[in-house]
Amino acid sequence: MISASSSPLLDSPAAETAPIISRSQQDHTDDSSQQQQQGLLNSGYHDEICHHLYHNGYIRGLYADLIVHLQTNAGSPSLDGTGGVVLFKLHRIMAIRSPYFAHLLAEMEEANASNSGSEFQPVVTLTIPAHDPNLTPEGFSIALSGLYASYPQALLTDPSSSASNNQQRSTLLRSVLCAATLLQLHQLAALATAQIKQDISRATVLEYCHFVSQPDFQLNYGHHTAMELREAVLIYLTKGVVQDVCDQHGIAAVWSDRDGAAYRDLVATFAKLPFEWLKKVVESRAFKVPGEMDRFQFAKEIVATRQRARTSSSPNSPPASMATLLLAGEENVLLAFGSKDRTGVTIVRKAPRHHHHHNHHHHNSNLYHFNHSGASQNGSTPPSPPNSSTQQLLHNIAPHPMSGHNSARGMAGGYPGERRVWKASH
Repeated sequence: MISASSSPLLDSPAAETAPIISRSQQDHTDDSSQQQQQGLLNSGYHDEICHHLYHNGYIRGLYADLIVHLQTNAGSPSLDGTGGVVLFKLHRIMAIRSPYFAHLLAEMEEANASNSGSEFQPVVTLTIPAHDPNLTPEGFSIALSGLYASYPQALLTDPSSSASNNQQRSTLLRSVLCAATLLQLHQLAALATAQIKQDISRATVLEYCHFVSQPDFQLNYGHHTAMELREAVLIYLTKGVVQDVCDQHGIAAVWSDRDGAAYRDLVATFAKLPFEWLKKVVESRAFKVPGEMDRFQFAKEIVATRQRARTSSSPNSPPASMATLLLAGEENVLLAFGSKDRTGVTIVRKAPRHHHHHNHHHHNSNLYHFNHSGASQNGSTPPSPPNSSTQQLLHNIAPHPMSGHNSARGMAGGYPGERRVWKASH
């Protein structure tokens, strides 16, 4: 066995144990040391050390003194395709590069010292609970390997090396960001965030909408990261997705042909969005359309598509006629006239309820209630709007209770005379 004192790299620098040398010898030694260090750097000496640590320390787990158990979420596959707990063999001297591990290990040593009088244990075990559904063993493994070397970064910057399809890469990037945030590896988290922003596309935007909308997202991932990713998703939905559809179909504009394949693809993409994102994007002035009627027609198409999907895909859905009665009007589109502060289109949602035929009257308002085919509730052609003034185009919302802050009262102004709207419903 080689003792620590026999290794020149581990010798104590204390003055009483150092050899006595002259000033000229010291200067010469310093110069030689600098030259040697520069030569070692040029020869890739540090790369060799990283290669050794990564392959023998992390990949093979030789002489590991830290065992990390990662608890996986139900339904989340582990590296070998199974669920449960995944084991990682690490080394404490490398693990403490993570402030998270450094804190846990310090607490463990203090507890051991107070209980047994000894701070050091040959091997210790840590358990990481399944706290976030985005944390997968593969993403956690990439974050851990980054404690040993920078090789894993290539898995993130080269899409072809990390996943076989868009969904797998999206899952991997979200998992790496989750793991890097947990371990407080800020450089890796920033890299994962940048890669996620580049990865947003029609194939992945739905997953990222759900990702940035999960409860406590800002608390878990930090204010800056949360705002950066939410803004990236919003920019793609308001600007990028229309351009992607046009590029795919080889056209200059999507709005001129509402029966065309490009327009239908755009409607299908938006119809899958969570309601909050659909509302935010379609109502935004950043979402450019030729005119407000185009925005209104687009929103109606989306709501109709979502309604058909809900009616046909519900596992315990009643007959089609009954389902229509139960779900009719759950989401509606309002078109306002005279608003200068925002777009004239508002999408509202109310809780599903049984349909009741009521004739609502208001002494100073007329309600025009259209379905998506343009016909009135009784199937006849709706009357033309009054010619005298748009003051009479009012939305009577009192008989229609809405859920939460997305109610028609909150979104459309709420009271007769405040905002004049057309209402399109099922």
